Amino acid sequence: MDYEGDAVVELARGGARLLVWREGLAMHMDPVSEGEWRMLTEIQRGVALDELFSRLQAQCADFHITSALGEAARCGWFGSFELAAASSSSLP
Repeated sequence: MDYEGDAVVELARGGARLLVWREGLAMHMDPVSEGEWRMLTEIQRGVALDELFSRLQAQCADFHITSALGEAARCGWFGSFELAAASSSSLP
């Protein structure tokens, strides 16, 4: 979804979190919530999904990560992902 709010950001009202991304030649700027910002920041740092769920649950109890991950994927915010090999200690 493209931003449809005010054309001017009033910095005196506090910070704003915006995700600026490209789709082909089109540029998008989407406002993101505190939880979405934390989620995207942790993903960028390479945090594994199980750790991501734990951290966000502790930091943003009212944030629904499963919905947010689905929405982020639907919006095209992820360029790629990789599956890490399971360690032998994590197998039953």
